[in-house]
Amino acid sequence: MVKIERIDKAVSVTMKPVTEFLPAFLFLCICLFAPQLYGCRFGDGIVQLWKGLWNNMFLCCFTAYILLLPGCVVGHWKKWCGYAWEWSVVLICWFLTAVDFFLFKFFGTHVNAYILQLMNETNNTETAEFFNTYVLSAKFLEVIAFALCSAMLIAALIAAQKKLRVNSRIPVLLGLLYLCASVVYSASNVKAFSLNVIENTVYSLGRHVSKSSVFNIYNSFLQFFQEKSDFKRCFASQENIETWREYDGPDDIVVIIGESHNKYHSSLYGYPHNTNPRLGEMKGLFVFDDVISSVNATSQSFRNFMSLASLDGDSQWYEKPLFPAVFKSAGYNVNFYSNQFVYDPAQDTYDASCGFFNHPAIQNKLFSHKNSIKYQYDGELVDAYRKQRLGIENADGNLIIFHLSGQHVNAEERYPKEWEYFQADDYPERTSLDESQKQYVAHYDNATRYNDAVVNEIMKMYADKDAVVLYFSDHGDEVHDFRNHIGRSHDYKAGGAKSVHCQLDIPFLIYISDLCQTRHTELCRRISSSVHRPFMTDDLPHLLIDIAGIGCTDYQPSRSLISDEYNIKRKRIPRAINPSVRVDYDTL
Repeated sequence: MVKIERIDKAVSVTMKPVTEFLPAFLFLCICLFAPQLYGCRFGDGIVQLWKGLWNNMFLCCFTAYILLLPGCVVGHWKKWCGYAWEWSVVLICWFLTAVDFFLFKFFGTHVNAYILQLMNETNNTETAEFFNTYVLSAKFLEVIAFALCSAMLIAALIAAQKKLRVNSRIPVLLGLLYLCASVVYSASNVKAFSLNVIENTVYSLGRHVSKSSVFNIYNSFLQFFQEKSDFKRCFASQENIETWREYDGPDDIVVIIGESHNKYHSSLYGYPHNTNPRLGEMKGLFVFDDVISSVNATSQSFRNFMSLASLDGDSQWYEKPLFPAVFKSAGYNVNFYSNQFVYDPAQDTYDASCGFFNHPAIQNKLFSHKNSIKYQYDGELVDAYRKQRLGIENADGNLIIFHLSGQHVNAEERYPKEWEYFQADDYPERTSLDESQKQYVAHYDNATRYNDAVVNEIMKMYADKDAVVLYFSDHGDEVHDFRNHIGRSHDYKAGGAKSVHCQLDIPFLIYISDLCQTRHTELCRRISSSVHRPFMTDDLPHLLIDIAGIGCTDYQPSRSLISDEYNIKRKRIPRAINPSVRVDYDTL
């Protein structure tokens, strides 16, 4: 009898996180389990719920138990400390769940390292733009409704707490029953070809843990800190770069990096609205029609197309030199003028996308000159460079990199009002869109038309030089093209093949000046004969090095778009924000 009493007492103490904090326990379980249901479609919700119940609920219950356990320990010492811990855990979990729901509704993703990086390194301007674009949108009402419903749920649980009398034996018995059922389910439904029940069960539980919301948040923080470490390792890769001269390339090589430029909104590629009136008439311009970005996010896209490491290679981006460092090592004057990556001393922050460029340890290895002012419009950035170029360019060879704001959300903020050309009324064929959606498309096309003028102005700046000017975008964007969606989804499978094309297909242009055509006939031949080749921008450094005639140990001619040795059969497998998602682009 004494033993039974001791067992009862032990069980009672063990189950205190459940029995004493029951409303909090139930609410935490629901919050932790909620991401399992975000992607349910009408018709498969029951199936999804059933799978999620077995795959994830036990882990959610166990996690809720662990989170509340310290509250019982400190509550035994001081009761108010226990309740303070309980409500702190509940509020944090509720906030993270609301944020996760917001990310899923707008971007098709959950909490991840990239999002944490953005939150950590954003500034006031970016915050204001984000607020205006998303928080003030109609879709945000769903997020508010989600938050209110969850708050009402916890209130209802608290109100019912007094009526709930839970014997400590009941949660134990239910937990044991559920655990046994989970083991049986896992063993019978996973890897059916194997007879090893233990192996099946361990494999299943491991797979379920890796997909759980709890593990995802934990793993996101690990990735976040790993990225900071990667940046430091990148610094070391820019040392002792060995280069030599293969042949004399153009005096000036200009790289213009656009932002969020959907190829299918360019009249150069058949768009019915004239968004490229200037480039469309430009002589010496070669339009490449099968180029994609390596990823649909600025930060990762930059790392990929800056580094000589390719996605299908055996090295990470930070283990190889970045192409500006290669050019600088070869004696080029390297200028980087960005309308995004500008260090803000007042904020003491780096731009979340690729602000490590501003770090002195890397900046001096990459660039000879770099701007310190961000401008309202890209045209102002170009004007500022034009005024300074005579003082910072030299006759020994220049690599000039412009990084534009382009058509970045909010599109209506990317062009001066006098450049307002398109209106909602110009899209009568878009019958599925309402007036506000048509107006957004008009804003985007106006930004594209303004971008056309900016790029054209840069090209004209080098028209009388021995120069090659290359323009491409870091990635594309959806602009209500086939569904009610703007921006990007961080899961390529969310919107299907059309979504992938909108987000990854990018304009890719090369302008060759008259003087360059005269001096470098073979280079011109190779460029003109390559306009229909498939290409992914993670191989961009090899193309630029080839154009310049630089020899480098890490250069691979099979990766240069214009090389006679170019591997036209290379598989293009871009990455997504969710690293587990892979698609073979050419099979879509």
